[in-house]
This record gives sequence, structure tokens and C-alpha cells, in this order.
Amino acid sequence: MNFKKIEDLLRFLKENGNWDSVYEHSNALEVALTSQSIDDIFGLITKDSSAPLIYESGCGSGVTTAQICSDLSERGINKYRLVAHDVRKSLVELARSRFSDNDNVGLELRSGSDYSDIPDESVDGIFSLNTMVPFLHAYYCVEKDSQAHRDYLRETSRVLTEEKPLILTYLWKSLVLVKNSKIDKDIPFRVKLYSNHPAVEIFLKVLDEPFKK
Repeated sequence: MNFKKIEDLLRFLKENGNWDSVYEHSNALEVALTSQSIDDIFGLITKDSSAPLIYESGCGSGVTTAQICSDLSERGINKYRLVAHDVRKSLVELARSRFSDNDNVGLELRSGSDYSDIPDESVDGIFSLNTMVPFLHAYYCVEKDSQAHRDYLRETSRVLTEEKPLILTYLWKSLVLVKNSKIDKDIPFRVKLYSNHPAVEIFLKVLDEPFKK
């Protein structure tokens, strides 16, 4: 089955009941990454930043948002700004009520590919945990190496500060990229780690990186 637009895929998942079992997984980082990798990621996010700005794409009702907050707290990081966003208004409202007493967290109705109002090199980390966006977008789109993937990676690399990470997970699969402007490529990401998965392979193809079976 092919989907020409991400909205068509999201509608299919919602209508067929295949969304929330993955979307609301409460241990997304621990399932997809080792404890050392998680430590390394938060080390990158907090490096040279006393109050990191973090975005979470596809926050749902805030289950994975709470996990990120917990991981920050466990590492003694109590001063930060986490902007969580989703394309579904009902879930954004639910997440907003969950974090009404947490001044560190803000909720927005926003697509993960729309950061046009965010300044260049202003973000310390971007999480996309078990959202199926962009992983299933990559997997189900009509053109496996589509402009949508390039646009997504280009936009996230634009807003990320140098040497800051983009973390994508889907169940036990993961792709962690780090902004590096010294790379002479259109999309300046270096691959920190990844899991074998068709969707990951597509992203590596966009980045002109080899995929090892």
C-alpha cells in the first residue's frame, strides 16, 4: 500500500487501530537504545548549554514527553525548555493538561517537518520517538528517496546547533544523527548510530551514507 501524503498514512493508521500501541510506548528510548547511547545523547544535548532547548516531534498525549523529562531529571538537568508538538489537536490538548504544572514543557500543534519559524542553529536536540513519522513515512511513501525526506533532514539540520543530535526511534530500531557543518554535503549530518531497518536505509541513502546489512 502506497501513500502519497503523510496525512493519508496518519489517517490510515488511526482508522485501522495501528497507531497508539506503538505511539504511546512509555520506554521508547530504553527499547531502541543502550543506556550508554542514551547517556551520550543527553551529553550532546547539554554540552555548552546551561538551559538546553529541545523539541519533540510527535509527542502524542505526552507519554514519551514525560520520559524525556524523567531522563533529564535523572541526569540532574532541571533547567531546560522542552517544546513537544503533534499534528493531532486532541492529543496536544491532553498533553498540555498533563504538563500544566511543568514550566519547562510547552505544547504546540505543529508538523514535524514545519520548523520554518524557528531560527537557525537555535535547538539543542530533536526527538521523534515511536511516532511512525518519519519512519513509516519513509517506508510507505511512493518514492523511496523522496524530496520529503530531504526536506525533513535539511530543516532539522538547519535549526540544530552544531554537534547537536536528531534522535529517531521506532520500536527497537533507531537512527541518531549529529549536526556537523564541516561535512561538505547538502545536509550536514554525521551518522552516530543506526539499526538495520528499511526506513533507516532510506534516510542513509538521502544522506549518501552506506547501509551495512
